[in-house]
Amino acid sequence: MAEPTNEQLEREIAYYKKQLDSVAGISLNDQYKLAQAAYDSSQFQKGFKIIVDLQHTFNVDEPLDSFYSKAMEKIQTHLAVHKIILLKRESTSYYLSPFLWTGFTQQESVSFSNIKIEVSKQFKEKKLPLLNSSIKPSSFEKKIQHIFSVSNFIWSWLTIDGNLWGVLLTGRNYERDMFSFRLILKLT
Repeated sequence: MAEPTNEQLEREIAYYKKQLDSVAGISLNDQYKLAQAAYDSSQFQKGFKIIVDLQHTFNVDEPLDSFYSKAMEKIQTHLAVHKIILLKRESTSYYLSPFLWTGFTQQESVSFSNIKIEVSKQFKEKKLPLLNSSIKPSSFEKKIQHIFSVSNFIWSWLTIDGNLWGVLLTGRNYERDMFSFRLILKLT
């Protein structure tokens, strides 16, 4: 077998340098995604803590505008959501109607006077928060996604003395990066 020439060796070295640069680029990109996922996860945790704190401090003695403003500022800062809506339960039924909101177009807001969402029996009894992702939504989640034009959302019950008052809904028009979201779901 003949010895490789300098030219052949230089081409081979150039090839391996190119491969190394490609792998380094992929690695750097993955490191960035992992750092972004870690940041998103910490933001979600802070945001969920804020939502839980808001649920615990919710009461009708505080003006709802004040509660909503406080909630909006804190939630938008940590969850980077596009839309926030406060849904109030009708006094004689388990239908929810939009009460205060932000992040919606004028056209979307006009239709809110006609919206009444019936809360299913399972939700009425458990009053568990609902974290929706666009991965595999239930029929109820699809309905909320359609009504409020959000790809994913957090549905948080607001109660007073154990009785349902309404819901704080926070949502995004789109998910920023499904890699990050899937990783966060695995970590939580």
